[in-house]
Amino acid sequence: MNYVCFPISKLQDILSAAAETAVSKYIAAANPKDDLVSERQAYRRFGEARIRRWAREGKLTYIRSGVEKNSKKLYSLAQLIALEQSEMIGSIIEIKTM
Repeated sequence: MNYVCFPISKLQDILSAAAETAVSKYIAAANPKDDLVSERQAYRRFGEARIRRWAREGKLTYIRSGVEKNSKKLYSLAQLIALEQSEMIGSIIEIKTM
């Protein structure tokens, strides 16, 4: 049997993370241009190592601002927030097997 174990005090953190993710996805759907951040902005907000790891693991995608190979990489802020929140929730919830 599987069950989830986490402190009750962390429930508010989990719900807050879910709400932030939902709002960011809504904003992305309503105004797609407002959802895009440059690679440099993503590095500053979420950390370069984390962005590179998510990309390497195939969890994060980007689009280019132009057709040239050196065009600016743009990331979805909603996707970045969702990845950050899923990591945070994963660190709170411990799944145990009995």
